[in-house]
Amino acid sequence: MLHGQDLLKLVVADVRGRNGTIRSVIEISQTRGGRPARCALSKVSAKALEKWITASGKKRTDYLFPGRGNHPMTPRQLNRLLRLWVVKAGFNASDYSVESLRRTKALHILRGTGDLQTVRALLGHARIETTARYLGLETKSDPIEVCRAFDI
Repeated sequence: MLHGQDLLKLVVADVRGRNGTIRSVIEISQTRGGRPARCALSKVSAKALEKWITASGKKRTDYLFPGRGNHPMTPRQLNRLLRLWVVKAGFNASDYSVESLRRTKALHILRGTGDLQTVRALLGHARIETTARYLGLETKSDPIEVCRAFDI
């Protein structure tokens, strides 16, 4: 549930342990708020990362998502890449962004668990009210009650 800009800073050593295997949990410093964030990698994600690192011949100090030269991909480059993928999939590019996909993932987790506190922690929000507002659940009532009202 990291921000796209936080993912862009990752280097191979952030996801691959000294023994060469992909870590099940990674920890990075978030750009927004500066707090460290822990992120669990699914087996599918770990396998995809391993395949990408091996196929590209990346060293431990290389960025996972390189941009031009010896720099990480920029948020602008990431948005352009996402737009390209969305169009190739046959969807309207203006309906999707890196942030909208993050919000959609959070809503899926909320619908699956019904636990707004868990989603708050995954998003790295300090207050549950922030999470409710981020997910469009903002009302004058308590966020937990809003979730119950929406059967989330």
